[in-house]
Amino acid sequence: MKKIFINDKILCNDDNIFNYDMYMNACKKIADDIKNKYDLNDPTLGFLGIARGGLPLAVTVSQLLNFRNISFMQCKMTNSDTPHDYGEFKLISEYIEPGKTKFIIFDDILYKGKTSSGVIKHLKEKNIDTSDLYALVVDESFQNDNPIMTFNAGYESKKDSWVHFFWVEDIRDSLESFGD
Repeated sequence: MKKIFINDKILCNDDNIFNYDMYMNACKKIADDIKNKYDLNDPTLGFLGIARGGLPLAVTVSQLLNFRNISFMQCKMTNSDTPHDYGEFKLISEYIEPGKTKFIIFDDILYKGKTSSGVIKHLKEKNIDTSDLYALVVDESFQNDNPIMTFNAGYESKKDSWVHFFWVEDIRDSLESFGD
């Protein structure tokens, strides 16, 4: 199932700037959904952020919910900073909090689903269940082929468009003037 929290079509244009206000709106909606669906006192429940893009979301939601411990997986899917220059899923490193047997996964964007599929498969091999994945953005063409998983997103973007997240663009702008 694919669920979108904010249906305003703001990411269905050519610019696709994902700013701080959009980020916080999505984080609050996601935190509310998790709070209503999960027992956050369950000692077997964990949050897992997919590095790099999913970590800001995982950290912000964990702060909003006062859920302290976060696991992470660092994966490589892109070959460069060129839009849609994708490679194959590769796990680089991970920290899985001991004692956690079910995870809520966080990522920045769901496009084709290769990263999330790789993460879910890797966790399953470790006997760790996943039932929800939360992303800031989902591409309108994203298809869920996992019948037990819900893919939740703050916003939906136009098919095959490139989303410009503020933490990437703002840092690039800062770096350009940093050498001055």
